[in-house]
Amino acid sequence: MLAGWGNYFRLGAVSSAYRWLDYHTGQRVRQWLRRQHKVQSRRSSRFGWNVLYQQLGLVRLQTLPRSVPWANRVKPATKAGCGKTARPV
Repeated sequence: MLAGWGNYFRLGAVSSAYRWLDYHTGQRVRQWLRRQHKVQSRRSSRFGWNVLYQQLGLVRLQTLPRSVPWANRVKPATKAGCGKTARPV
């Protein structure tokens, strides 16, 4: 679900939002894992960032590719009969 959301919103300035979402989802998954495995310590290295992203497969939005070929195409402006750029209606 995160990958789909990241792909939908990847156009524009989203790096700060992606950074915050990566941190927030990581913290929430770690909290859930600690609760499920009854680990008391908040500083447990049992569920570190590498475990979340590499072993468990949590999607990191900051590393998603951001280049989309269809967004880079520029359509030529059409000219009106009077020589001015026509405005689409």
